[in-house]
Amino acid sequence: MSDFYAEYSDLLKEVKRPYQYIGEEMNSSAKKFSSSLASMCLVFPDKYEIGISNLGQRILYDVVNSDERFFIDRAYAPDVDYKNILETSGKLYYGHTSKTPLKNFDTVAFSLQYEMAYPTMLKILELGGIEPLSKLRDNNLPIICAGGPCTYNPTPVSDFIDVFLIGDGEEIICEYLEAIYNTKGKNITKDELLKQISNIEGCYVPVIHDKSKKVINKRIVQLTKTNLVENYPVPYSPSVHDR
Repeated sequence: MSDFYAEYSDLLKEVKRPYQYIGEEMNSSAKKFSSSLASMCLVFPDKYEIGISNLGQRILYDVVNSDERFFIDRAYAPDVDYKNILETSGKLYYGHTSKTPLKNFDTVAFSLQYEMAYPTMLKILELGGIEPLSKLRDNNLPIICAGGPCTYNPTPVSDFIDVFLIGDGEEIICEYLEAIYNTKGKNITKDELLKQISNIEGCYVPVIHDKSKKVINKRIVQLTKTNLVENYPVPYSPSVHDR
């Protein structure tokens, strides 16, 4: 953490509202990236004030962190000033809690709420040191996945996403991370891992399913009191949907 501030503090001094990029809000998870067995960065490709209030992100953040095997971080779209500074300095964008570059996670997951977020998603991949086009990415992690309303028509961004999680995410996200967890230390290639993930109900893997023509059924989770989120990160500033 101290290395991060030594490296990025001068950059953060030059931007508006630097609190957007440092995490550590009240109720943020205290888990450590280094101790996780499968790691994910959940990215909301819009401004902090919008993403921090998103109910779906809050639920998934709580669900994953409730499993001791997994680590989930958060990131939001940087404003233009920070984007420009990152590009000029050559510094990589990162998960806001762990300060880990996006390229070092096992998987980076985008919450696609509306089509206007597509270009922002591609820029975030570039800022995180990840090649946007899936066919040009090497056989190393991270796997790039996406969920949310826009994944009901995944075709427009299927050249960039390795896995689409179709439907409600409360159950499928942990099954997806478990598939990654089960391959750790087994020298399984990314292609082999994607093949395993393609067998999870609700997971659409374009490189596999576009050939097999398999029908992908969306996942549906019944809402109960156990789905309620009691603790979630409290933003540093008023959010767009201030609940």
